[in-house]
Amino acid sequence: MLNDYLPDLMVKWPNDLVVPGRGKIGGVLIENIINSLAWEFAVVGIGLNINQRHFENKKATSLSLITGGQFDLQELFRLLIAHIEQGYIALKKGRMEEIRKEYLIHLFLKDIWEVFSENEDKFEGKITGVSKDGKLQIKLRDGTERFFWIERNHLSKSLMRFSIPNFKR
Repeated sequence: MLNDYLPDLMVKWPNDLVVPGRGKIGGVLIENIINSLAWEFAVVGIGLNINQRHFENKKATSLSLITGGQFDLQELFRLLIAHIEQGYIALKKGRMEEIRKEYLIHLFLKDIWEVFSENEDKFEGKITGVSKDGKLQIKLRDGTERFFWIERNHLSKSLMRFSIPNFKR
């Protein structure tokens, strides 16, 4: 849905929505509810900067700032709900690989060599994907692959250090 307005929109693992060269435009939060036997359901929150024009955080932006227009929030909400429903139908039909491929197309910094830091250690690598259990996959120059999870590693904070406004895809 946002790709109609922002063809360069990317997902910055694990949950930010960014436009390279412009900044962060929103994010997605997912809370999984698990009972004693298995996953039960998820609560999903989506935050988008639509018509906001001023931000304290210089890395933030909005649809209005990028396009120069003002948007009808109810119309965008309707389009978003329709898009979510299409994704849900694809999920119910078992089209997981199609959904995964679409996600990877929009994964920020995928296949780009960068210097990352984990705690105090720096290393060069490129994001190659996200594992089925949600870990970020980074291939190192020596060919080995490392996996990172937001709660175990501080890698996500090092990804934050990349200056989104200066990055061009």
